[in-house]
Amino acid sequence: MRRIFLLLSLLVGTCSVSAQEAVDSLEYWAAYFFKTGKSIPQEEVFVHLDNTCYFLGDTIYYKAYVTRSDSRTLTDISRVLYVELLNQDGYLVERQILQMQDGQAHGSFCLADTLYAGYHELRAYTRWQLNWGRTEHAHAPEAEKWFLSPELAKEFYQDYDKLYSRVFPVYDKPTLPGEFYHDMTLRPLRRQYGKDGARPRAQVAFFPEGGALVEGVEQWVAFEANTPEGEHLNGQLTVSTRSGQVLAEASTEHRGRGVFRITCPKGEKLQAEFVWDEGKHKEKVSLPGAETRGAVLHVEQEKDKLGISVQARGLQEEQLGMCVSMKGILYKFQKVRPGERVQVDTGKMPAGVAQVTIYNRSGQLLADRMVFLRGDGSLKSSNVSVTGMPEACAPYEKVNLKVRAPGQGTISLAIRDKKYSDYVYDDNTILTEMLLSSHIKGFVEQPSYYFETDDELHRHHLDLLLMVQGWRRYRWEEMTHDFVLHQPFEQHRVLKGEVYNYTPLSQEDILKPIALRDVERDALGSREIIEAEQSARGAAGPKLLETFWISGDEISADSTYSELEERPQGSGKTFYVGRHSLLRNMRVLPAGAMRYNVIYSSVRRDLAQEQFIKPVTTPVHLYAEYTQPRQDGVVGDMVVENGRFTLDVPNFDSFCYFFLSASKDRKARKNKDAVGGQAEGDTQLSGDFVTDANAYPEYYVRVQNFYPRFVKPYNYYQARLAPLPESEQIPQQTYFSIERTDLREISVSAKRRGLRSFNINKPVMTMDAIDAFNQLSDAGLCPAWYSGSIAFSMQLARMTVGDMGIRRSYDLERRWNDEPLVSQTPDLMARYNHLQNLDAVQIFTDYSPRLEGDADFEGSDQPSLTVNFLRFTNDAARNTWRDRRYILPGYNVCEDFYQPDYSKKPVGEPTDYRRTLYWNPNLQLDDHGRAEVHFYNNARQTQPVVSAEGVLSDGVLVSGK
Repeated sequence: MRRIFLLLSLLVGTCSVSAQEAVDSLEYWAAYFFKTGKSIPQEEVFVHLDNTCYFLGDTIYYKAYVTRSDSRTLTDISRVLYVELLNQDGYLVERQILQMQDGQAHGSFCLADTLYAGYHELRAYTRWQLNWGRTEHAHAPEAEKWFLSPELAKEFYQDYDKLYSRVFPVYDKPTLPGEFYHDMTLRPLRRQYGKDGARPRAQVAFFPEGGALVEGVEQWVAFEANTPEGEHLNGQLTVSTRSGQVLAEASTEHRGRGVFRITCPKGEKLQAEFVWDEGKHKEKVSLPGAETRGAVLHVEQEKDKLGISVQARGLQEEQLGMCVSMKGILYKFQKVRPGERVQVDTGKMPAGVAQVTIYNRSGQLLADRMVFLRGDGSLKSSNVSVTGMPEACAPYEKVNLKVRAPGQGTISLAIRDKKYSDYVYDDNTILTEMLLSSHIKGFVEQPSYYFETDDELHRHHLDLLLMVQGWRRYRWEEMTHDFVLHQPFEQHRVLKGEVYNYTPLSQEDILKPIALRDVERDALGSREIIEAEQSARGAAGPKLLETFWISGDEISADSTYSELEERPQGSGKTFYVGRHSLLRNMRVLPAGAMRYNVIYSSVRRDLAQEQFIKPVTTPVHLYAEYTQPRQDGVVGDMVVENGRFTLDVPNFDSFCYFFLSASKDRKARKNKDAVGGQAEGDTQLSGDFVTDANAYPEYYVRVQNFYPRFVKPYNYYQARLAPLPESEQIPQQTYFSIERTDLREISVSAKRRGLRSFNINKPVMTMDAIDAFNQLSDAGLCPAWYSGSIAFSMQLARMTVGDMGIRRSYDLERRWNDEPLVSQTPDLMARYNHLQNLDAVQIFTDYSPRLEGDADFEGSDQPSLTVNFLRFTNDAARNTWRDRRYILPGYNVCEDFYQPDYSKKPVGEPTDYRRTLYWNPNLQLDDHGRAEVHFYNNARQTQPVVSAEGVLSDGVLVSGK
């Protein structure tokens, strides 16, 4: 092994060979792989939670561990971690920024009573991780026209294949203290789906060993059968030719998965029939086409060896390259010949997912296979012992425990009441996550099953799981080519941004209103309107449709308006009309007016016809200031040469104000006393920032938003409770009983699809108006100035709901302080066209981002969206600036966990109903791996259970339950 590493190291030093020499060298590609794995290691995250379920009003406590792939120890690459809490529908509840020490950090989320229940997701990542797994999020082509440039659209629709994720149930707040019921009141504005009566369907996917079917070569093929919702199916599979010749038969063996051996005939198209539910249901599917040229890989695992055989068809190469790697680190390189079987000694390799790769001299990947290695045999599902725990604890009883692990380090320890915990399918520990689940796409239900026993059955089931994986965290194409890093590693927080020249445009230039006359005063009775609406529905995104009354005598039918208003007055009606968003040129129109529908299109005019933004080609002076209330700020300026800049963020807790502007010429810094603007908390600005919010800035300045925008749909098993283990003796009445709630909340009694009633008190999200404006500007959905409530509502709809992943539009409604259009006067509406008057914006919608692209949003069914603008009370206004102004969040400060000491306080009325009895995110183990723990029970008898996770100083993963 050392000789191989020495050879590869020497090859790395000669990576400047010519392209022809590289093509002719199998060693070259192995050396490149080795170099990439060592020089650009990846990071992996695991988060330990204090409990398995929560209630509104609870606090979620968590501890995060981040390791690096090359050394398998706690990371020193990043010192900043981002942790997000998202609700069941996929909307962000809160994002926290943690400062890590030695690859560890802990924090807490407070579940406010104002939230709604459901299965919530905790997502965690470092900025360095976002360099891998980058994909383009599916979207309609029309949606790219929403952005100020195609480059900003590409940046917006950026997604990631694999981030750490954990899903857990959050229930309603108990009506009485200590009464924990499984009630989940989902958000009010929500679709109800009736059963469509369609026959049961099966989705069967095939996974040839090595990656592809090859004609004339015997090979193994794994398959997986699920319902369209993702529930595993058990049944039988028959593979045959079109003429009916049976080539293979197999049955599912574990969780809907099975395997069969087959030789694909030349030129034949194969089909399969899957039968389940004792033959009651059948599904016919086609197999992928077989290739006429390729390699077939087969791996057989023995105790400490891998038997690897390679078959080829149509290949001219006499030799192929074989690499065996783990976590991107190359452990074995060898030349193999087609038809040859080699053995690889794995006795000294660590435990985890290994990757076997076959390639040719040009570096082309021919076959690839994942296999799980158990290392030296010391891998155990639990290697932390806890002694002294009673089977049951009396009320307020003191418990003394001794903890022992196989080495020195810091671990996290949670003790909770078994009676009030949930059994969930996500029972990941740091062992199962770091060694298995983080290398597999999507969700793995109950991964601890594969670690509980090391026997032939569990090994085979684990191998089936790895065979149905087509995704790789460490991709051959990335590891053997120059890898482009898009995000920095953060030892401290960093802001990256851009400066553009721009052409100022008014609100009417950004949107394209379509005015439609309704001669019959019936919004749906005019053919002209129906045709126009159908045409509008063909495009993606929001359509703001508002109905107005205007005078047919004074206003022509083909006129286009951005604002029209009807206001009842006395027994008659007074009509107003305005051509601009600020409602200028208002005049009274006589009664008897006609009604018009005005549709504000979601797609701007052709960008090729407009000079909107363009890169800066000359040096620009950038000014920045970080300041906190009643404290001196950090001020600086720099010259931006190519329109791109990078700024370091000072370390701070809580929050700070961040001001950013750019100008053509460097300005002398003014005295603070001469500044006209002022930030909250009596903090003065430095004088380089203009306070006139209605003025156009010299340049369009944006901060690049790197946070992942999109969410994944839940796996069938993520949002359901697991059945109680047979070994558990908890009485059923003490364990929560709950209907397994489908994410779509299937209602058997619903005869048609519909919406629950609109509730103005339950928005999907509420954002500070300035923060929302900054998000839109940084995303490239709007320029860095506020252009009125019409544009603002459209842009918010594009950012929060987008195009839904399908080619169609949806309805958008505006409200002003909860009131609809008919309740507003023109002067009142005009106040919402100035950002200084806006306090916050609220979003109401029945759309769920986790159902993006779902067929239920096609046809006659479509979501709705309401944007509610909230103005400051008593005509108050905030200070605003022409230039960019942010409120940057600081590092999160964790809430203290409540652990009473009943030896020093009298026990009165029982008010202690903790479900988590003890939580310590930083339990320090001594040199012998030992520690002692003391805690007091709550106010009733409990059945305590322990959950311990950690990474020792030498990188050993430890876990115990």
